[in-house]
Amino acid sequence: YKQGRVDEAINTALKAIALKPDYGVAHYNLGNLYAGQARFALAQTHFQEALRLYPNYADAWSNLGQLIAERGDLETGINYFRRAIELKPALSRAHLNLGVALAKQGRIEEAVRPLEEAVKLAPESAEARFGLGSLYAAQNRYDEAVKCFDATLRIEPDHVAAHQSLAQLLLLQGKKSEAIRHYQEAVRIMRTNGDSKKRR
Repeated sequence: YKQGRVDEAINTALKAIALKPDYGVAHYNLGNLYAGQARFALAQTHFQEALRLYPNYADAWSNLGQLIAERGDLETGINYFRRAIELKPALSRAHLNLGVALAKQGRIEEAVRPLEEAVKLAPESAEARFGLGSLYAAQNRYDEAVKCFDATLRIEPDHVAAHQSLAQLLLLQGKKSEAIRHYQEAVRIMRTNGDSKKRR
């Protein structure tokens, strides 16, 4: 969404709620739109209202959990992700969010399983692949981590952090020329992105 389209989408959802205050999907959509604008208090209010109307709305539990976890309350976020998974086991985003939150708490062993599940449910998610690779690297499971970072780059070739992480692991494995190639690619992408921002 560009800003004008976001504002238009917000106005549409607000009009829908004015006509039908118990329209839970509109509250959920507003929560996502406000979260995207970093208007966290409003986003939280609308996610909570969606859940008041539809207590079994798994996506709302997951997105509210992400909002709360990103603001520092990891334990509440983890509880919400688990609730979302209980309601909708195939919700890959909830598994991803759970794994990330557990990892932030230093619970690496526990974080691996939900991220493996996220990758299984959404194999084309670069975010899930990269997150899992980072956990494998933290466990010194370097071969598995390399596979995850390689997969991340197949999905998203300009993923700077994946190039950097892969380069570090390749160095540890004594593959210096491959490592240098990934470091150079990361620098090229960062320079390209920097130049494109300057041109805007």
